[in-house]
Amino acid sequence: MGLAILVGFIVLGLAPQLFSSYNPTATKDLAGSMAAPAWLRSLGGATLSENIIAAQDPGFDIPASVSEYSYISEKPELTRIWYSSSVGCNATYGNGSGCVAVTYATGDTSAENVTVSMEKTFAYPYTGPPDYFSGNIAIFTSGTSMLSGSNMILSIPVQVTVFVRNGMGKEFSLWSTGLVDSPMDNWNTTTESSQTSSLDSRSPALKISMYGYIYDNASREWIPYIYRFNTRPEIDVFGDGVQNMAYGAKIKFFGKPTVKDAETTVFIDGLYFRTFGTAWGLLGADKEGRDLFTQLIYGVRLSLYVGFLASVLGVGLGLIVGLAAGYLGKAVDELLMRLSDALLVIPSLPLLIVLMAVLGASINNLIVILGLLGWMGFARTVRSQVLSLRERPFIEAAKAAGAGKVYTMVKHILPNVMSLVYVTLATSVPGAVVSEASLSFLGFYDPNVMSWGRMLNAVQFEAQGAFDKWWWAVPPGMLIALLAVSFILIGFSMDEVLNPRLRARV
Repeated sequence: MGLAILVGFIVLGLAPQLFSSYNPTATKDLAGSMAAPAWLRSLGGATLSENIIAAQDPGFDIPASVSEYSYISEKPELTRIWYSSSVGCNATYGNGSGCVAVTYATGDTSAENVTVSMEKTFAYPYTGPPDYFSGNIAIFTSGTSMLSGSNMILSIPVQVTVFVRNGMGKEFSLWSTGLVDSPMDNWNTTTESSQTSSLDSRSPALKISMYGYIYDNASREWIPYIYRFNTRPEIDVFGDGVQNMAYGAKIKFFGKPTVKDAETTVFIDGLYFRTFGTAWGLLGADKEGRDLFTQLIYGVRLSLYVGFLASVLGVGLGLIVGLAAGYLGKAVDELLMRLSDALLVIPSLPLLIVLMAVLGASINNLIVILGLLGWMGFARTVRSQVLSLRERPFIEAAKAAGAGKVYTMVKHILPNVMSLVYVTLATSVPGAVVSEASLSFLGFYDPNVMSWGRMLNAVQFEAQGAFDKWWWAVPPGMLIALLAVSFILIGFSMDEVLNPRLRARV
């Protein structure tokens, strides 16, 4: 049983990417902050919501993607919606091969204000709101210009507003350009907003992020520009039950009555909208939206790595010290045993904390420290066995034959204590795993890797306790216990096989 459990852990440790495609520390914003497991929705979590990505092709890479949206124009005879394959923003979504273009041409008539709306509907089958939602838009304007002072301005300025609307007609404006009255190569206006406001008890916070790019004609590149403003979104846009939602953009052309034969075109690309739900995956997500199941299975690799190497180092040192002290005796025995006694009386956990704080919280430092502090007990066990073996007749015979001390220890004594080595290796791995988990739980973890102790630390300090987020705390604790049980069972089995006093006699 113990071996079967260990084989399962080894498979997880060697190939965690077979079970998850995410990076346990770097892949963030997969879902809302501290999202619950998705299966809780069927166990009473009626207000939990999951992620929704509204657009399949936000980059408008093919002409057919334009038809995903519905278009409403106040003056269809003055406006034209078309697909441009020559202008595209490869800095956002897609490959930059195309975009949607909306053109307003007055012809020989006087200009007037006209609004064109493009929107896409998507289902939102949840009664609770998302944790937050985000979107993206890239805008490029061009058209008939006239000289105003020393600047060229559009004859027909425009304003672009990104919005989301629920099935009950409740609409909220996510982001707006303000009045754009110049061609895009001179435009340097808002492209990002970020804000947070309180929600009801169903979700802790609502964040809105709109990212955008401007087009520079000189370099022929889309350049990001950041601007922040604060607003207070209305939280009841989401959460009215099963309904259709809509998001999109409104393009308002501000026509001047005296302007004739003028034309303005707005190119829109990267129109993207996504909700980040309050439920995600098998185990949910942490504060930064990282997948907890991925962290759990990648923690197997770290635990096995630390457990095996620290145990090998500690048992190896204990074997050398025990052989030397037991066989050489006298001053060597006295010196090594007094050193062992001195280290045994020092509390191990406070010493580990001090050493990790001084040397740095890295995995390799932890392995070395655990190995250097884990040899004393095994050394005393080996010494006691060697004291008995060195008085045996075969040892006396080896001495009489002219065998040296090192040869006698390696060829005659070492094979007789190897059963202790195998059993101690198996039973000392759980101690190293628990020591690593304890230090990580206290905050002394390597920030570049994920471990079970680090997960427990995050539960305590990010989730404000393990009782509310039990699905976050219980799995790593159970796997630590299960890994320890597997090695203990293997150790017992090896002891029964290798210890002649415990062998079953037929």
